[in-house]
Amino acid sequence: MAHNRKRSVDNISHYLSVLKADLEQHQNLNDLSLNIAAENFFRDVLRFVRKWPDLENLNFFEPCAKSVDLISERQQTIIQVTSTTTSTKLLASLEALKDSKYENYTIEILYLIDTPSFSKPTKTLVQEEFGINCDGVILGRKQLLKEIENLDENEIAELEYNYFSDKTMRYTDNTVLQIACKNLVDKMTYTNLYSERNYELDDTLLKISTNKLDESVVKYSNLALDYTWIVLGIDDKDLTKLHEFVVKNVYVNAVLEKLHRSGFTASDISDRSHKSLNRLCAKSELDMTDVIKSVHAKIREELTIKDFNEIHIPWVILFSFFEICDIGYLTEDKYANA
Repeated sequence: MAHNRKRSVDNISHYLSVLKADLEQHQNLNDLSLNIAAENFFRDVLRFVRKWPDLENLNFFEPCAKSVDLISERQQTIIQVTSTTTSTKLLASLEALKDSKYENYTIEILYLIDTPSFSKPTKTLVQEEFGINCDGVILGRKQLLKEIENLDENEIAELEYNYFSDKTMRYTDNTVLQIACKNLVDKMTYTNLYSERNYELDDTLLKISTNKLDESVVKYSNLALDYTWIVLGIDDKDLTKLHEFVVKNVYVNAVLEKLHRSGFTASDISDRSHKSLNRLCAKSELDMTDVIKSVHAKIREELTIKDFNEIHIPWVILFSFFEICDIGYLTEDKYANA
């Protein structure tokens, strides 16, 4: 069934996103242990996908083999596994082709995190010196998924079960949420202190009603609220950066747009803090559905891991700040000074 095929491919794609984010976190800590494990993981995956049973990790036979990690003698292919996307790394990897023992071999570079976009001078240099198309050696998540999608349905299901399931990947909901948040905040550079961790939670169901959220948003709230404690429990520094991005940046901009569309002028909005803006929204009893949707869309756009085990991670992050009253207004905000 096409539905089963799509579900399996989507699940494989999700796990590849989780692995990418996890690798980034390890790399940020200068911990390359997961990179080493990833070599063998992708060796096994490529053995299955390409039906290359002789694909081996050359480092088992030649420790620290220069520019080569995986090799298939039958297919005359060598593969470098790396998270480094510089042209210097590319050229160093291609040097393996000058080794006489790899004469007539093809080379691929499997990028664990991001795939590079090489400049025209680099592409010209590679073409002139090695006689190959620079883009043709790139093997990233997109290229791997394309190969996987070309398998028949039973093979995709078997690949998913053997390599991309809870049984094999062993990522818990808690772990994935923490990785997703950490991966997001590491992109941010904000440093303002956020010390308001007084979780005197409002009645969330009442607040949903007060903010006039429609069913297109409400339907995600129950499951999201089951996981907000994970987001609110992350490291203080990371929560600060997450708050800066979600509340003070994305949410404030979305509210300002809403207020302008609702007839407010610049002179009406003297204080652009999220609390003051919430009070303005409360006094006008604005429908906040489109604001919430806008914030959700921006968070989703920035996340590497967007969904996991039916958990919609952007909604969890959004409702974490909705729950503690940074996003959305309260009934009593109507009577406060804006």
